[in-house]
Amino acid sequence: MVECICSGCRNLKRLIDDDGKETYECSFGFPSDKCEDCQEEECDIVCNNYEEDSVEADYILVSCKNCGKELKKMYNDSDDPEGEIFCVECYLKRQL
Repeated sequence: MVECICSGCRNLKRLIDDDGKETYECSFGFPSDKCEDCQEEECDIVCNNYEEDSVEADYILVSCKNCGKELKKMYNDSDDPEGEIFCVECYLKRQL
């Protein structure tokens, strides 16, 4: 037996409903009917949509337009490189 394939997958998203109940949902649907309510630590199910949820995500370094603070921004091929980037503090000051 191996570790549950869903526990290390980037496609598994945590959801919290209005009552504060925590559930999980896979972007592609679970590979098996028993995965959604699984309480097991190990399984042998194989998933064709598995994508490793690595600690090191793809990001680029950008600077805050206002103060110049270096920020990590998630990389996306469709990102507009000319867009304005602000750190949280500067963004909130702009809203006042």
